[in-house]
Amino acid sequence: MSTLQFLIILCLIGPLAGCVALTQNSEKATCAQTDWYELGRRDGSQGLPGERLPQHQRECGTDFNPDWKAIYSNGRDAGLVDYCEARNAFDMGRMGVAYYNVCPSNFETRFLAQYKKGQDIRNIETQNHKLDAKINDIHSQIVRVSDPLQQTSLASELEELQKLRAQNERDLSEISSGASIN
Repeated sequence: MSTLQFLIILCLIGPLAGCVALTQNSEKATCAQTDWYELGRRDGSQGLPGERLPQHQRECGTDFNPDWKAIYSNGRDAGLVDYCEARNAFDMGRMGVAYYNVCPSNFETRFLAQYKKGQDIRNIETQNHKLDAKINDIHSQIVRVSDPLQQTSLASELEELQKLRAQNERDLSEISSGASIN
């Protein structure tokens, strides 16, 4: 019988307290083996709020070493440097990802400007998808309608939607050309 099989049988037939202790020891070992700098760097590079550290501390319980806080914070700061880049801000705004006000003040003004440009493009693109659906619907209606008065009304509505769509394209072009992201 292998050690693993023995442990499984022990957990199945042994007292539950022994199994719980085995699990707790594994979690404690995991906290001691954690690369706290890398954990902080990952949290920072994802733009996660600073409240993540207390959550990690609670997971470790009394085994949390206070020295890990500084190591984690240094890693998080390094991750925030990557996260707070203008290119990332633009992409996040365009994808509709929430921003949790985590960038340092020396990065935040530029970050927010690029984030807003990304949001603006996302909003216009969303509006264009809706306009395209309406334009296609009106095209279909014009083909089916035999009343010339209704056709004229639909054609007028179609023209207005196409003008709005064209304006949106100009706005997208303007925003994109002004989104000098370096």
